[in-house]
Amino acid sequence: MTFKEILEKYGVTASELSRRCGVSTSTLSTFVNGRSKCQNMQMTTFLRICKGLDIPFETFVEDLFDGEEENPGKKALLSGDEESLVSDFRGFNAQAKSCLMRVSSAMKLDPSNMQRNRETQAEAQASPSADTSPDAPDKTD
Repeated sequence: MTFKEILEKYGVTASELSRRCGVSTSTLSTFVNGRSKCQNMQMTTFLRICKGLDIPFETFVEDLFDGEEENPGKKALLSGDEESLVSDFRGFNAQAKSCLMRVSSAMKLDPSNMQRNRETQAEAQASPSADTSPDAPDKTD
């Protein structure tokens, strides 16, 4: 479906949706008129539109890529890891969700954490895997 068809399906105009979700009418019109593809839409915009339409994210994605073979656009929106995180997050209780959100916020506040994590991951991938068998000698200095 086109973005215009989605708006028609839910009986809302671009200006009404703009009012509901806080996304500018000019931004929405680029998608309505086909000047920009919805696959290029920022995730925050996607989520705001879903909220404005009062539909779950998955429904919007299904509508958007309805009829496309193997739904290729859905894969472009979320990587496998991202999809897994979203799925896991939905299964968490409120306390676990709150904890995860605090960790996420802390990581955004201290970008050096993310850089250190990238460096650690790169080092782990570059070095041969350590012997973790129970018979391996302890490598303490």
